[in-house]
Formats: sequence, C-alpha cells, structure tokens
Amino acid sequence: MKSCFESGLLFFFFCIGQSISFVKENLPLPTYSTILFTNRIEKKLKYATEKRLKREFRKKRSSKQSEVSRKREFEIVDAGFDFVFGIDEAGRGSIAGPVVISAVHIPRNATIQIEGLKDSKQIREESARERIFDELMLLEKIKWSTVLVSPQRIDELNIQESILQGMSEACSIMTSRVDSNMNRAVSGIKEFHYDDKGIYFASNCDQETNISNAYALIDGNQVPKSISCEAEAITGGDGSEACIAAASIISKVTLDRIMNEYAIEHHNYNFNTNKGYKTLSHVKAIRTWGCLQIHRKTFDPIKFMSFDENGKLVNEKSWKRGRMKVKQRRSERNK
Repeated sequence: MKSCFESGLLFFFFCIGQSISFVKENLPLPTYSTILFTNRIEKKLKYATEKRLKREFRKKRSSKQSEVSRKREFEIVDAGFDFVFGIDEAGRGSIAGPVVISAVHIPRNATIQIEGLKDSKQIREESARERIFDELMLLEKIKWSTVLVSPQRIDELNIQESILQGMSEACSIMTSRVDSNMNRAVSGIKEFHYDDKGIYFASNCDQETNISNAYALIDGNQVPKSISCEAEAITGGDGSEACIAAASIISKVTLDRIMNEYAIEHHNYNFNTNKGYKTLSHVKAIRTWGCLQIHRKTFDPIKFMSFDENGKLVNEKSWKRGRMKVKQRRSERNK
C-alpha cells in the first residue's frame, strides 16, 4: 500500500516537471523589449492614477475654497488702516500679449452679493467671468486700477520682475501718487499705447484724494520692494480673500478682451481661444505665419526659434535638452 502511494506521488511530481519543461520549450521567454514595454505601461498607468488623484484633490480643494471672505481685510481695517485693497495678475504663463495686474478696493460697508466670486482660474466659462466683472463694476464706491506691462518690457526684465513692477504701479495709482490722466478704460488694443517704460494703466480712482494709510493684500509669496504702502503677500489669496479674487477677475477679463481684439487683427493665431497661452495650434501658427510684435521672445518655444526681419521662421533649435529635463523630472516623480 505504501509503495503504491509513493509511486503515485513520484508520478505526480514527474507530470509537473514534464509540464514545466513543455512550457519552457514551447513558450518563448520575455525579451528585453517586452519587459521594457511592460514597465513603460506600468509607469503610464501609475502616472495616470496619480494625475487622476491630484485632479480629484484639486476639485475638493477648490470646492472648499470656493467661498471667499473678508476676514483678513477687516482685521487690517480694525488695526487702523482705512484703505485696504487686493492685487492680482493674469497672463503670467502666456507667450503672447501683456501681463495684466489689477488692484481693487471694496468699501467695508459694501454688501457683496456676487454669485461665484472666487479665483478666476477656477471659473472656466468666459461668460461667467464677464458677468462677475460687470457686477463688480456696479458696486458702489468700488476703486480699481489696472496696469498692463508690454511683451517687450517682459522680455527686457523677465516675467517676475515685470509683475512686481506692475504691482508697484497699481499700488501707486490706488494711493493717487501718479500724475497722469487716470480715468481711462481698457476696452481694446486700439485704445491704449504703452509709455516709455512699457506700461499702460487705467483706473477710476480720484487723483485729488491722497491716501496715506493704505494696505495692500497681494496674491503670491513676494511683495515688491518699491511698493508705496504697507503690504503683505498671501499664498492662494485669490481663493480666500474677496478683494484679491475681485482683482483676479478684473485682470483676467481685461486680458481676455485684449486677446479677443488681437484675434480680430491676427485671425490665424486663434487668440480668442488660446488667449495667448502655449497650445499646439498656437505654436503651429507661429511656425507657419511667423512671430508677431505681441509675442514674448524669451518664452519657450519662441526662444528656440530664429526669425527674419518680417517675423518669418528661419531656423528652430532642438528642444532635446528641454525634453530630457522633462523626462528626468517625470522619472524622479515616478520613483
């Protein structure tokens, strides 16, 4: 009986061994390319999962931050400052058009009942931003100023320094320290001309009133050195403070209107849809039709291109080095 059991067990293991040998002989081992392809698919799935989780986190965060308040603003007023305003910009990452900086003061006794007032980046519909913009302009005793920094000035300084300069100018206008005609409106490209410093501004502030006790709330993490009043930077302030959110809306709508005007003059570039930002169609239009005066020459990918005196593309340098940096960052993120 025992010998029968042992022989049966030996036969069972023999069958397993034969099966493994058959599989090894008849099924090819995975090649290096197969392993590389599998790893690439796994990385892409991991990257897509992380991207989806980040998107869901941003949606939850934006829903939590959708309600802006005036808490910090009222704290500053209670501390003795009688004129508090918010500052924000639009067009930092675009490759065409000016960067727009706006400052907005909302009186303390003004009742804000504007549906959807929040950071302009969280409002996808252009019509919704236009509606909020119009409602802000109808607020009683609201004060605002808007500064445009030209693409040439941006190329001369860099985008960060241009924004800081625009913030200083907007603050000077709000506190009536600018001796110029300020009751101007930014309604289109034919209505404004940059000065020698590459600046254009518009405001509804009264030049006769000199406000000495002012305080600025700035979206971001940096305060301009040459600002003309007390100020503090608030990271994510356009999603938490009402005055900064209002400045964000005014900046974005002003930039959109300017780019819509450019779209009429330069219809091949689709400025009415891309708003000057780097899209595949925008870059293709630059390659096909050339570089315009409103393009920022120090921004990627224009800085890799060479143009003739008429703005037509002559040569384009390789982006290989830039692509390698992107791949390196992705590989480090996936580890």
